[in-house]
Amino acid sequence: MHIEITSALQSALQAFSDAERDLIAIGKRTDPERKFDLVQHRRKFVEQMGLVSQMIDRDGALQRRPEMVMEMNSRLSAFRFAIGQHQASWPAVRIDDDAAAYAESARGTYAKADRFWDWCSENLTFERHSAIFPSS
Repeated sequence: MHIEITSALQSALQAFSDAERDLIAIGKRTDPERKFDLVQHRRKFVEQMGLVSQMIDRDGALQRRPEMVMEMNSRLSAFRFAIGQHQASWPAVRIDDDAAAYAESARGTYAKADRFWDWCSENLTFERHSAIFPSS
């Protein structure tokens, strides 16, 4: 059974997903402007993640299921931690130091992201617009 979430949480989740997709696309670019764009979009991504967290706390249907809130927050926290570790290890100025290691680090965050997004799709009335994780 899916929890019928508010349009505000649905919008926040979609904006978060879109920000993640944009961040991944920038990370795969090779042009000189990508480092600046990466810094800017990392900031937007973190802001969207914070907004999702706020919307979870404000969603009435979700709040009536505290075990679901706990699970969603747990998966979001794991995602946040993985992204934080990746970004701390790979500041924008260092992404050219070892392209293969950078890509591997990024792929390592996808598993945490997948767990969060899969949980959302399985438990909430939310479907992402598209799959965004690259296979390579």
